[in-house]
Amino acid sequence: TGGNLPKRQAEELMQRAACDFESFYAQPVFAQEMSESLLILSLDGKGIVMRLEDLREATRHAAEKGKHKLNKRLSKGEKKNRKRMATAATVYSVAPHPRTPSMVAKECYPNDEKPPSPKPVGKRVWASVEKEVEAVVAEMFQEALQQDPLKKKPWVALVDGNKLQIRLLKAYAKHNQVKLTIV
Repeated sequence: TGGNLPKRQAEELMQRAACDFESFYAQPVFAQEMSESLLILSLDGKGIVMRLEDLREATRHAAEKGKHKLNKRLSKGEKKNRKRMATAATVYSVAPHPRTPSMVAKECYPNDEKPPSPKPVGKRVWASVEKEVEAVVAEMFQEALQQDPLKKKPWVALVDGNKLQIRLLKAYAKHNQVKLTIV
């Protein structure tokens, strides 16, 4: 709206909005059913530089042993033993969008018209620095099963090559009797 909101009121609004976050996402998703759509699961990890007091005990001890090169901030390469890993996940349905080699090559030429890509449906994205990777993957599969309870859609998981994440994806797919293609 362009209006100014005092800091204290903004903080109170955020606290009230966040209190029902978990219950909101626990509700079933009534997204429009798309025929021939894919169910996409994506998982990624991101290191977040933390304040010293917020590190886990073992990491905090290792960080305390290191010496700073600068007084005010950490310099490049000095972030070792100062990070916690956040795990980000997403689940959504999308229509297949097959492309030919010539369509892919056209992406190199920005002036050519590209056909519009299909839009995701029922997309949920979340991340956690508090929960372990296993808990986030379990929550991701719970969300996926909520979006495709009959397991009729092809399931595709996108992951960056993290071996723990791949192992967990395979284990949860087997446990939930889902055929999962990992990309």
